[in-house]
Amino acid sequence: MKHILHVIQSLEFGGAEKVVVQLANKFCDEYKVTVCVTKKMGELAKELSPDVKIVAMNMGEGNNPALISKLKELIVEQEVDIVHCHDWGVYVESALSVKKAGRAKVILTAHGPYTQYAPGLVSKLKKMIRHIVERYLSKFTYKIVAVSDSIKNYIKKEIGIGDEKVSVIHNGVEGYDYESTTHSDKCRKLITVGRVAKIKNHRLMIDALSKVIKNIKDVRLTIVGDGPEFENIKKYTNKVGLGDVVTFTGFRTDIEELLKLHDAFLLSSHYEGISIAGLEAMSLGLPIVSTNVGGVSEMVQDGVNGLLAENNSVTDYAQCLAKLCSDDDLFKELRHNSRTVFCDKFQEDAMLNDYRSLYEA
Repeated sequence: MKHILHVIQSLEFGGAEKVVVQLANKFCDEYKVTVCVTKKMGELAKELSPDVKIVAMNMGEGNNPALISKLKELIVEQEVDIVHCHDWGVYVESALSVKKAGRAKVILTAHGPYTQYAPGLVSKLKKMIRHIVERYLSKFTYKIVAVSDSIKNYIKKEIGIGDEKVSVIHNGVEGYDYESTTHSDKCRKLITVGRVAKIKNHRLMIDALSKVIKNIKDVRLTIVGDGPEFENIKKYTNKVGLGDVVTFTGFRTDIEELLKLHDAFLLSSHYEGISIAGLEAMSLGLPIVSTNVGGVSEMVQDGVNGLLAENNSVTDYAQCLAKLCSDDDLFKELRHNSRTVFCDKFQEDAMLNDYRSLYEA
């Protein structure tokens, strides 16, 4: 039985982390599966199957050369066959540990764009050196998986890794039990789920909503999740007078129940790959309103199953929200199509079959 080691920084609430838990749980009957978190455990660790072993390295923030030795020992002692690392933050250490161990194959799944570097010459130099190392290590990597075409193009253009090394496997989810009925009250209930971090740009969502609420009073927004910007966004919401319109739940595990209480799902990120929470919402027929960034246009067809706004444009985003909230015929059409697009393109089985083929190869 092959032994697969997933390596990720943590299992805090997030899309990449949910995919790791999903892959580990779905494949633990076919393979021996271990999950290694390099920083800290996180809430999602509780969702791992008892058949999945978890190892915490507790290495803290930043790159740590000691991680290479620790991973090498784990690979050798546990006779690991495949090291499946998730995102660029653990790629270099994972690939070097495999080279030192002299066994196992490396698969990298790139769930999003490259780690943001601070402006300045020093940071630019660090990034350039890291890309040189990544190009070198890609020669010894079995496959790099991008979760969207946009990420594949980014890898080719920004890092310089060729098409032959990179394949695309769209995220897929099992989905929730679909209910075709809509809520009886006239209030349009909007929801967003994910980490409250700068890249998610919740402020854009709040600013757009403050424009819409002037003309359309029956709108409410629920923000689900926690993160470094949680308190700042909450204070900002109160500052612009939307304290009674926006509800903050913090971290929650009852996502299915929360989604079923709402009419549409919002994303306002500066960047997205293929949003896991967005796919879960689509499985319930919720239309998506999102900034048109990254891989979003691969899951949301503008005017078909959702509405797309220009990145960081409050005016454009507000117009999309107003259209969704005021046009009942459009809303019903988007809702119907959202479930259809999910069933056609983002069912879990397709993703699992693609990863199984990689593991077997």
